[in-house]
Amino acid sequence: MSHSQQDEQQKLEEYLEAKAKEEQENQQQQEGESLSEYEACVLRGECSGKGVDC
Repeated sequence: MSHSQQDEQQKLEEYLEAKAKEEQENQQQQEGESLSEYEACVLRGECSGKGVDC
């Protein structure tokens, strides 16, 4: 493998790692938002006793 191919491979790996990390952060953020929406719904009493999944 030539030097330029190694550089390309390293750039690709760094890109993929950054993208995976970004997706993971986005997923955690979405989970946090949906959890807080659910909690707000429960606090308003819209879920309890109705069997409704917010």
